[in-house]
Amino acid sequence: MNRWPLFLSLFLSVGFYFLVLGESGILERIQLKKKRANILTEIEALKSEQSRLSLILSRYREGQYPDEDLFLSGYIKPGAKVIQIHGMKEEWPLSENAAEGTFLAVPLPYLRAAWIVLSAVALGLIAVRGNIRAAINTRISRGRRNRHEVYEDDDDNN
Repeated sequence: MNRWPLFLSLFLSVGFYFLVLGESGILERIQLKKKRANILTEIEALKSEQSRLSLILSRYREGQYPDEDLFLSGYIKPGAKVIQIHGMKEEWPLSENAAEGTFLAVPLPYLRAAWIVLSAVALGLIAVRGNIRAAINTRISRGRRNRHEVYEDDDDNN
């Protein structure tokens, strides 16, 4: 029986798994690059936030309090008008994870498991197909031998 198709498909299947789906595969590297880019943007945002807060802190130390901070702390200047609004629903902002979006619709561990199952089924089908072909070839060759034997018996009878 010719086992080259089985070995070739096994080699390609395992190679694809390690190259694309493995822990150091292409999809994992794409996700890591995307996470790295997100982390770098977060670092830049935190640096700008730090510089802004440092500036506000230096103003506070000097005794300069912005009107907005006074208002947010609950202080109302004398003679200011206060408006109260009732009956509004509070809407919560989306979580950070929902806003980010992901690269893959299906998590990578599930893709890996699906690929292993799919590869096992494909390899099984190739092996069964090879066994069926071998069985058919064996039956054909037996049939030919039997026909030759029948013809030889006919020659002996004459």
